[in-house]
Amino acid sequence: MYHEGQPNAGQQADEQQAVVRFAHGHEGRQIEALLLEQGLYLAGDTTDHVVLSYPDGHIVGAAMLSRWGDSEFHLEVIGTRISKTGKGLGSVLMEELVRDPWQYCRMSHAPDCTPDCAPDCLPDCMPDCAPTAIPEKTGSVITTVARGRAQSFYQRHGFEACTFDDLPPLYLNQCTECPDRDFCDPVAMIRKQPG
Repeated sequence: MYHEGQPNAGQQADEQQAVVRFAHGHEGRQIEALLLEQGLYLAGDTTDHVVLSYPDGHIVGAAMLSRWGDSEFHLEVIGTRISKTGKGLGSVLMEELVRDPWQYCRMSHAPDCTPDCAPDCLPDCMPDCAPTAIPEKTGSVITTVARGRAQSFYQRHGFEACTFDDLPPLYLNQCTECPDRDFCDPVAMIRKQPG
């Protein structure tokens, strides 16, 4: 496992020291710079993001999940430093997120939250994502929108292409008016983990 303080001895040296943990408030600029390298942005409060970092505090990856029901999640963003691309660190982060999404989620939305109601219901329209808020962990469903060039990365981690109608209501039209749509070539994706 790669959560805080427990690196996996079976990984390469670069990955052995890295841990997955929630971001600290003072790390916002570092996370923002990391994501901007990939043309991505912070998806909410800094402390709602999960980071892959070294013991010295150097962050090499960041992601954020939101929860839409007991077992439904949306991967808002995931990225690694350009200098670390191709070294398996994105996979380390993704594997940990999909292994136990409840552990790495602090943002919750009502299942029927839409862009029209979002300003009124965010971020506290559901209980925290903490595992204690869920009576029993069952299988999970994680959706996301991949940039077309990243589709194979998601597929290696069990995601399949789906339609935008399969996404939580808040994200149904997120790419419709985006100025980067043609460059991005967005692909809605879903990962279903049986319970």
